Amino acid sequence: MLPESQIHSYLIEYQTNAHYNTWVEKAAFELLVLPCKNEYQTLKTWDFFAIPLFNCALSNNKYDFKTLQLRNKQGFEDLSIRVICLVEKTQPSLLLDANLSAEEENEEMAKFDYRLQFFPFLQPTTLTQIPLSDIPGIFLKNPEEPLALYLPRLNTAIHTYLTYQPYVTDTQTTAQTILLGKKGVCQDYTHLMLTILRTQRIAARYVSGYLQVGHEHDTAQLHAWVEVFIPHLGWRGFDPTNCLQEDHKYLKIAHGSDYQDCASIKGVLSGGGAQQADYSVKVSDGRAYQQALEAQQ
Repeated sequence: MLPESQIHSYLIEYQTNAHYNTWVEKAAFELLVLPCKNEYQTLKTWDFFAIPLFNCALSNNKYDFKTLQLRNKQGFEDLSIRVICLVEKTQPSLLLDANLSAEEENEEMAKFDYRLQFFPFLQPTTLTQIPLSDIPGIFLKNPEEPLALYLPRLNTAIHTYLTYQPYVTDTQTTAQTILLGKKGVCQDYTHLMLTILRTQRIAARYVSGYLQVGHEHDTAQLHAWVEVFIPHLGWRGFDPTNCLQEDHKYLKIAHGSDYQDCASIKGVLSGGGAQQADYSVKVSDGRAYQQALEAQQ
């Protein structure tokens, strides 16, 4: 058991609000916002609140991450959904060197078992495909370069190449567009890095989650980063938006092939018409969980 000093506790407050210009008779929503459980992270407790009233049930998505399945009990024009979580996380391993030569790593990644096991995270998607010939050489791995050197270099290169600029892209913007436009937000940095890695047959997956306040970007939003599989070591997280490697401040919700697998909210409505919607996220000290819960109630 780890000493308490090595366990970091966080309060996560997620809220989404929407106004519809006509009455919503029926609604079904799927929320992917609960922090997951893994070797570094534990979801201790969580609470759900909604106005109007919704039935709430837990389900698992195709990658086995918990989703909230919501069904309305009454019609509405205004909607407010709030989820409060208490999560604990320890420091992930920052080790990148598996004591393999670049040649040995390349041999491992060329094996049939590797390609079979990580098939979903080696394939291009509609958002993550660029011909190898279109990718600048600065982003590509040298044959003699081990992943322990290449991955931090690529993380830095993408961070330097792109300019962080909100509202110039959306969730359907492709990596090809990002490569040409050189602007975007965290999901765009992530899609570009995924594309470069997968084009070279290096297994990589999209991660959605929360980031504790204190980094350069996305401190008050849901965040996205990349996990890369290093042979003989496992998955390691990289954040090209902030030019960082994943540490205890990164609180994972889920992973998938791209943003579409990790969207925080999906919904089907009967009625409603046009809508105005917004969401907010706050990550703070976990010791404030009970206070936040009492304030909400």
